[in-house]
Amino acid sequence: MSEAFWNLGEKTKIKGLDVLGYRRYDQALEQRWVAGITTISFRARYLSMLPWILREYFESKLKSAGDTASYDENEFKLVLRRFEMVVLLATLHDGTGLRTYGVLGSDLYSEHEQAITDSGQVEAESERGGSVLNTYIMPCRAFGILAAESNFSALPVAITRIGEKLHESRAEVSAQSKLLDIILNGGKITRAALEREAHWYSVNTLESIEHEARLLRSVYTEKPEGVDVGMFDRFQLTLIWALHSIEISTDYTSTEVLNHNYRNVIVQRGAEISSVEYAWFEYELLRRIHLSSELLLQAFVQTLIDRRKGTVNEIVEEWKSESNSAPVLKEIFGWSSPPWTESLARCEESLEIESFLEDGVEPRQIRIMEALSVAVFAIGLLLVTMKQYKSVSSEHSSSIESTVVPRLLVLIERFQRESMETFLVAVLKELVVGTHLHNAMRKMAAGGECTLRFYEEGEELRATGLEVLAGRSGDRLSNVFGHLADLGFAIRESNASFILSDLGKELLRSREVLA
Repeated sequence: MSEAFWNLGEKTKIKGLDVLGYRRYDQALEQRWVAGITTISFRARYLSMLPWILREYFESKLKSAGDTASYDENEFKLVLRRFEMVVLLATLHDGTGLRTYGVLGSDLYSEHEQAITDSGQVEAESERGGSVLNTYIMPCRAFGILAAESNFSALPVAITRIGEKLHESRAEVSAQSKLLDIILNGGKITRAALEREAHWYSVNTLESIEHEARLLRSVYTEKPEGVDVGMFDRFQLTLIWALHSIEISTDYTSTEVLNHNYRNVIVQRGAEISSVEYAWFEYELLRRIHLSSELLLQAFVQTLIDRRKGTVNEIVEEWKSESNSAPVLKEIFGWSSPPWTESLARCEESLEIESFLEDGVEPRQIRIMEALSVAVFAIGLLLVTMKQYKSVSSEHSSSIESTVVPRLLVLIERFQRESMETFLVAVLKELVVGTHLHNAMRKMAAGGECTLRFYEEGEELRATGLEVLAGRSGDRLSNVFGHLADLGFAIRESNASFILSDLGKELLRSREVLA
């Protein structure tokens, strides 16, 4: 057993920090096709409620102070916190029984919800929260609802014409809202007020204000003024592709949609594939490369921690000395033992191009294996993925020239006649170890936390004690589906999957996708 590191523990298995810097590749590609919807902007109704509450706040300031009104950042933050609190409590009390998934403040205002349950009222005050503007500013700007600049003192946003229309659609029914007064001025939120007005604020009940619902749907489907034309056109392709995916194969999660599309492009070798299908194929390709690279880093770091120090060659030699790898590797790759001495060309040839096409890749099943098995699986996945990529011929423009893919292609070509061991050492040195060191140092230089899993000392690497838990990027596509469900174009099932709604079918027919 290795000696204990002073800083080694469960909490040091830091996730989500992009320890190789490869997540930026798939996320940058995905971002081009989702119109500003981020991994944390989960619910669509915030996009109509945000310009509404901003305008209500502006008007209340002007009404109370006239021309002398000025922007007070602390006061504004309190308004946003109360707004988040009302939206959460309204969603909990809207009578639909639907989940509060993605509602801001779910982890912050549990005491307020308990107070409503216990006493029927709660003071609308909190020292936490207020992130709604930062969370939804990107999709609001992308869809032309908010703009970057403001004439209202120091406020960093302005409400556009479409944002004003969304405000008007809600103002028609919210003028006498008790909850609106509480958001702007503070006070007690009561169970009675929630029962009366929850549908105006719940993220699950957009249809309660018909004008608001109609306008917000048009923002997603009809090109608003002042938006990036290319960005909006790409989003329309994603929207229709996503809805069509759950129309032909119902009850799909976003992961299953991505896997199905990836398989379809591979099987057809890129023939008769649309630009949006090819773009999302490249996205899933990059996610698989990213996962395999992080799995290699995980295996390398775990072995280095056990040894405390060593070189890349010494780590691979230690893997070679281990006699057994997981039986699942034989099932997947046909390797009863790691093919260390086989040429890379023969290893590639032995791999089935259909691997991982039916069920995709589930990292949780792999990363719990021993380091040797994780490393062998990772290099196998990497080679299969690149073999699949090379089999596809497409006339569509590619978004991966500036990613790690060209470097991988060069390495694979260079080491065709070399052994798998030699190739693995090269991948570790050029695409994993060196990349991790550079990425971690870059983040630290920018003021980020230290994510170094090892550091150089002469020719050796010394472990810091921080482990790696390999993963892949969370996809924005799941939030695109979530927005489509909130808008009524899809139906969200309990298992995070989606089915097409009648409104979604109408939209597809209007775009001549359905017969």
